[in-house]
Amino acid sequence: MAGETKSFAVTGAPQPTSNSYGQMCVFHNKVEFLSTDTQLNDVNVMGYLPANALVHGIALFTDDLDSGSEALVWSVLLGTTAYFAGVTVATSKAGTFQVGEPILTTAVTAVNLKATTAAATGAAGTVSISVFYTTLD
Repeated sequence: MAGETKSFAVTGAPQPTSNSYGQMCVFHNKVEFLSTDTQLNDVNVMGYLPANALVHGIALFTDDLDSGSEALVWSVLLGTTAYFAGVTVATSKAGTFQVGEPILTTAVTAVNLKATTAAATGAAGTVSISVFYTTLD
């Protein structure tokens, strides 16, 4: 069903220690998507960032999750704020690294992939995401 929210287990998310102020950290998760995880407005929660994380960039790598006419488009969201939109890497086995205006989390914040255009023909595959941030706490 379109518009569902699905959370994945976090495979590697070290929490910053109290003395890690200003250090570069990386949140990473690699998950298996089902062919039904790419329907319109599906939100896939890839994991969480700690409060006071200043996000500098996000890398996203995927298998081909759209075996049809390659329509799948995602937005990468920090909570509900778009870090970058118009992501089409899931229409072929590819990746992207986006650097944007740094965004500061003020609370524990979900890292979400939202399908803004559904896959023409959804396919199962692997999605890997890495979020690069510094800690300000």
